Amino acid sequence: MWRILLRAVPKNLRRDLGTYLLMGLLVAAGMYIASAFAGLSYSYIAAGEANDILSNREDGQFQVTAPLSLQEEQALTQGGYTLERAFYFDAEQEDGTILRVMKTRQSVDRIILDDGTLPQSAGEAVAEKCYAYHHELQVSDTVRVAGTDLRISGIGSVTDYDTPSAGMNDFSSNSNTFGIVFVTEEDYRQLLAKLGSDTREIYVYAYRLAEGMEDSDLHTLLVKDLGLLPRLVTFVPKANNTRMEAARSDNYPYGFVGLVTGIGLLVLISLVFFLRIQYSLDQQSRSIGALLAMGVKKRDIFPMLLLPFALVAFAGGLAGFALSRVFTLEEMGGCTRYYSIPEVPMITHPLIFLYCAVMPPVVCTLVNLMLIRKKMAQPVVSLLTSSGEGKKGGTKGIIAAMAVGSLIAATIFMAGRGVGLYCTTVKERLPEEIRYGYVYELAGEQAECPAGAHGAYRYTFSTEDHGYIRDIQFLGIEDGNPYFGTRAAGLDGGVVISSAVATRFGLRPGDTLDVTDPLTMEPHRFDIRGVTDYSLMLTVFMEIGDLRAYLQKDGIAYNTFFADTPLPFRKDQLFSSATKEELISPLEALEPEVQSSRDLFCLLAVLFYSVMIIYLVQFIVVRSRRDIACLSAFGYRAGEQLRYAAGRLIAVACISGAVCLFLGYRVSLLAMPCLIAATPIALMIDYHLPEYLVHFAGMLVIILAAVLLGLKRVAGTDSLYYLRSRE
Repeated sequence: MWRILLRAVPKNLRRDLGTYLLMGLLVAAGMYIASAFAGLSYSYIAAGEANDILSNREDGQFQVTAPLSLQEEQALTQGGYTLERAFYFDAEQEDGTILRVMKTRQSVDRIILDDGTLPQSAGEAVAEKCYAYHHELQVSDTVRVAGTDLRISGIGSVTDYDTPSAGMNDFSSNSNTFGIVFVTEEDYRQLLAKLGSDTREIYVYAYRLAEGMEDSDLHTLLVKDLGLLPRLVTFVPKANNTRMEAARSDNYPYGFVGLVTGIGLLVLISLVFFLRIQYSLDQQSRSIGALLAMGVKKRDIFPMLLLPFALVAFAGGLAGFALSRVFTLEEMGGCTRYYSIPEVPMITHPLIFLYCAVMPPVVCTLVNLMLIRKKMAQPVVSLLTSSGEGKKGGTKGIIAAMAVGSLIAATIFMAGRGVGLYCTTVKERLPEEIRYGYVYELAGEQAECPAGAHGAYRYTFSTEDHGYIRDIQFLGIEDGNPYFGTRAAGLDGGVVISSAVATRFGLRPGDTLDVTDPLTMEPHRFDIRGVTDYSLMLTVFMEIGDLRAYLQKDGIAYNTFFADTPLPFRKDQLFSSATKEELISPLEALEPEVQSSRDLFCLLAVLFYSVMIIYLVQFIVVRSRRDIACLSAFGYRAGEQLRYAAGRLIAVACISGAVCLFLGYRVSLLAMPCLIAATPIALMIDYHLPEYLVHFAGMLVIILAAVLLGLKRVAGTDSLYYLRSRE
């Protein structure tokens, strides 16, 4: 019998083809968003893990003021640790860009080539891929360093410079102004000798831990056993290095959106199918009652009722997954021109496919079974005497579907807005907060302050921040420093924190700031005396004497100078230096990457919201066809008919849109600290009334478009057919 009843399935599909297509489109749209975002995030994670193995990625690195002796290196290698001398020096090019010159790595952080070969002989170099891309360099081209022409033998990347930035704590990178080249050991020595005092060699050792060891074990060996603390400049485990795994961190927002969409869709698809199945069962009550009266078993009726919706859900899920494989978001969501990583193949995970293909029909079938069992539990006489009309109650389900769908769309939209606001905030505020023209950080320290400069003492502590170890710069300044709007006198060993630190860590005057010295691994606690308006950089201010006394340093001396004009320091005297323009310039490279992510989020949110609104309006029109026919017979116009049928739905759409925009913003406030945890600056996310009104007006436009499509459906209703059917 069930085989005979299944013959009615194609007829049912053809009869309400438009409604089924909209249901399938809604499922496909949701599955596409969830699958595409999850696939993008998974692709970068999988590619990053593969690159870690291929390059033998470091477990960390440390910098010293002078190279380790042969005996010191042997003490480390005999302990099972692997070392790579990742020494480098910076060479300024004729166009003002900086090229960081390194020797080709042998064991740790090996170069992964996109094209060409490693340097085999003198005069050859591998160019870091982002610098090569932005400067239109290819294999066999020439790059000039220290007056020497180097032929590019290959183009590639290394895992310790995912973000190819000059400083480890730079908030962004700019491959227009900074890049890396890898040369042979002989060329490295010759180029360094040519530059002489125009550069300074930096002694960095990348390490791989011995089996069963931890970073703290190596730190103990360096500090206590070898006594290297006076020479130790930095000690950075990989978890603390924001230049590493940056591309994977950048894709966390995509994974977040995929997760939110996936969870929300479980609810939304359940509600959508609940509404449609409930209406369909009411329509078929008499048919079901007649079949039961003729002795047909319930289990034979189930397939006829289950199959149409299960097929639509399955087809929609497959379509959404297929679209995510064709339109992978690689161009809009990818970042291989900003982050220095090998090309990432867009792949997917079997669980993503199973989610898209299995979840919609399973949810549909479970909801179906629940409703069918409830329907068939009614007496046969009740089914036979049913009016056959859909229930006009059921607005709770529509309101719930509208609310859930609106919240999903608003959350995706606000996540995109938050990502875009990161760049906008930095672009607007950074030039205002960098009030000096030049900053110089010395390799050592000196007691005298050059004319026209303001001295400071800089020291870096660290603290845990959403799974990352975040560096916080402590600046010991003298009272009256014009570049930082805070008083340093009278703090009595206390600190004034920037508003960036206050907002990022939820601190205020009277609280304490807990940090760790990254060199000694010892914890420290400071009393917070005030907050200063310095809203981007994670900076803590102290009186210079207090900071030096706390660090057990005698007298007053400076290791950092700020000035409006250049200062006469040689390159070999400096740890680093920068102009205001150089500090701001990374925004030029950051902006297009961030804006493409913002546009992607917002576009998909608008598309999803549009499909949901159109479906619900069309559904309410279909459910009210008999009422529309009656109104038509009494001379009501199409607009009046639609207002009667869908007026409440339109009101609910407007209210839920207004509420969910705000709720989506609140969700973004909770999520953004995790999504931007890898960035070394604070981010203020605010939402003002004019912008809210613009977004709400956009929602009203989408609702109006859905209403116009519903009006067209009303005008096309065959009133005579439904009136005869009712009679």
